[in-house]
Amino acid sequence: MVKKWKDWFSAEIYKSYLYCSARVIRNLGGSITAYDGDRVMAVFIGDGRNSSAAKCALQINYVTQKILVEKFVAKYPNADFSLRQRVGVDASKLFIARTGIRGTNDLVWVGNAANNAAKMAALDPAYPSYVTAVVYEDLIDNVKFGGDPRRNMWTDLGAGDLGYRIYGSAWNWSV
Repeated sequence: MVKKWKDWFSAEIYKSYLYCSARVIRNLGGSITAYDGDRVMAVFIGDGRNSSAAKCALQINYVTQKILVEKFVAKYPNADFSLRQRVGVDASKLFIARTGIRGTNDLVWVGNAANNAAKMAALDPAYPSYVTAVVYEDLIDNVKFGGDPRRNMWTDLGAGDLGYRIYGSAWNWSV
């Protein structure tokens, strides 16, 4: 995006997307741990954490498609711009360490979940939401099945190049 569009336009997209994503994350009980350019990292803890994180991914897709895209099309009707995003969700034990020098230190999150989520967020945009099998197997039914008639919202994509089974979803969940 930053190669094709003006810096102020890219910044407007980033700011709007990150703001909306952060609101969804906090609304579902997640804690924001970092922002990195156009990405936000969050942690969900406690009972139901995997279902909350997966629902968050589906709601971020809703906000992106039903709110942000519509607002940007209305504001910039002649722009040939397509807003696409992806969310990756994994669960694992994480080790948190403070790193850096005095006055400019930060927390680093060490564990498979952080790495796997980042890798899934770089996958094919055909599925805006990805979860690992560990997360999928722990989802409550209303985060796994939807529609009328009820059907699985998640497509089994196998292990592929990642080395672990993932599921993708193009569904969204209204906020």
